This record gives sequence, structure tokens and C-alpha cells, in this order.
Amino acid sequence: MRSTSRRPDRTDVIAWVVVGGIFAAIGAGVAHSVIDLARAALEAPLLMAACLTVSTVGYLVLRTFWRAPDADVVPPRSRDRLFLVMGVVLFLGGGVAVLVDGIRHGIDGAIPIFMGALGVWLGSLCVRALRVPAPVSVAEPAGGPDYFAAWPVRLELGLARHLLDDFIPLKDDAARAALRKLSTHPYLLDGLVHHARRGDLAEQLRLFAAAAVLPGAPPLACALASLDRNGYVRERAVRAMGRQPAPEFVPFLVERAVDAVEPVRAAALSLLRALIDAEPAVYQEALASAASRIERRRHAPAVLALISISGR
Repeated sequence: MRSTSRRPDRTDVIAWVVVGGIFAAIGAGVAHSVIDLARAALEAPLLMAACLTVSTVGYLVLRTFWRAPDADVVPPRSRDRLFLVMGVVLFLGGGVAVLVDGIRHGIDGAIPIFMGALGVWLGSLCVRALRVPAPVSVAEPAGGPDYFAAWPVRLELGLARHLLDDFIPLKDDAARAALRKLSTHPYLLDGLVHHARRGDLAEQLRLFAAAAVLPGAPPLACALASLDRNGYVRERAVRAMGRQPAPEFVPFLVERAVDAVEPVRAAALSLLRALIDAEPAVYQEALASAASRIERRRHAPAVLALISISGR
């Protein structure tokens, strides 16, 4: 599967130079403010302590009104987190320094007070963005094999998009590990199915749908393409899974076996029946586990009938 990453062009270089210049200027201003504050602290330590106390109390009061990060906000990537950390240091640190310096000058410091408050606000936005939890790589979960079992009831949209973005460059063993994780953790699959049905993952699934039609398509691409909103794409994905059967496909095939589109549903049921007839010991347990997710769906009886037949 082709990666969406690209090499930086001239525009990227110019942007980095401009952003670097801005941060350098802000950093120089912060350093100058820190020097002034150090001198003021030596001249009037009690006044500076009072200013710092007032600023801290004001910040804590404002913080009580903040909401937790929205669940659907996409977590920042590694390179974005670096800029956010720099923003916290420069904006929040510089804002507090300018704010305290403005308070120290009284009425004459009205503009520095405003600019310092603005810096504190910008820094707080960076802090809030950093607080958005980033999902751990599915190929190598840091929490061990039960890491995903402790996640909430449904995968939020932001995390679902981030998860699919992380799947795009995976190949070979890493892609197979990701597929195993999806097939053994209903929470992840339920969230992907829910958001895919609403059309919220169309952009991410488009790449997998394109890869699924290629000869020797990656199993992960075939499985994820079966979640596409287009019924023709789902049917082709089911047939692609039939050309390289694997137990990890069962939860996806079960989902398609209760599909609203009859050709998709028929193809999935036919494939499940063939897999169970060929290797009942391998697929029976996976089918029973996956079928519990769809037992109340309209077309579930046909899938449940497969379980009863395989259990004989």
C-alpha cells in the first residue's frame, strides 16, 4: 500500500524557516523578560512574590472552567506534539513573564498585562491539545495483549481515523498483527463499523478499498475495505478475502453476512459456510465469538444457523 507521506518541497522549507524565525523572536523576548524579572525580584522580592501568587491563582481559577478535551479530537502526531510543547514553553512561560511584569508596572503595564494574558491563553490551548490521548500502535501495544480490552465501550471518531491512518504504511508482519488485534477486540471493530456506516471514515477507507482490488491484496486492506459504504466495494472485498482465507477475517465476514445489500450478504454467508465446512475446528470458535455482536440484527438468524450447524 502506498504511503501518504511525501518529501518536503520548497514551500515546506519556507514555512519551517518562517515558523523558526517567529519562535526565535518569541524566545528572545521571553529571555529578555526573564532577565528583567530576575532584576525586579532582587529589587522587590515581596512584590514579585505577590504578583506570581495573583497570576497563579488567576490561572487556577480559569482552569476550573476548562472542559476535558473533546473525545472526537484527533490526537496530535509526534511532530505536532513537538510544536505544541514549544508553544507551551514560549506562550505560557512568556505570557506569565509578561503578565507579571505588567502587573509590576501598575496602570502603565496595561498593554503588557493584555499581551501576557493572551500568551497564557495560547499556551493553555497548547496544553489542552497535548492532553488529547494518543492511541498506542496496534502492531506493538505498550500495555501488552490486554491493552485494548480496557478501552471504552466504543472507539471515538478521532481515534478511529488516527488508527486507520496508522494502518496505511503497515506491511507484512505488522499488518498481520494489526488485523489480529482488530479481529480479537470487538471494541475496535465495533467503532470502525459504526463510523464507517455513517460515512465518517470514507477518506481513510478509500486507500484500503483501492488496494483490495489488486492481485495478492494485503489481508488487512481486504478486511478494512469490507467496511466501505459502497456495496460493490464491500462485495469485492468479501470475494478477495475468499481467495486467501484466514480466521482473522471471520468478524468482518460476519458483519457482511448481516449486510443490508443482498449480494454482499450472500457472498459473505457462502464464504463462511465454505470455511466452516473446510476447517470447522479453526473457524467454529471464531464464528461463535463474532456472532455475539450481531445476534440482534435483522439478518442474524442465517449466521446463527451456521453456528448450530457447525456445532453438531
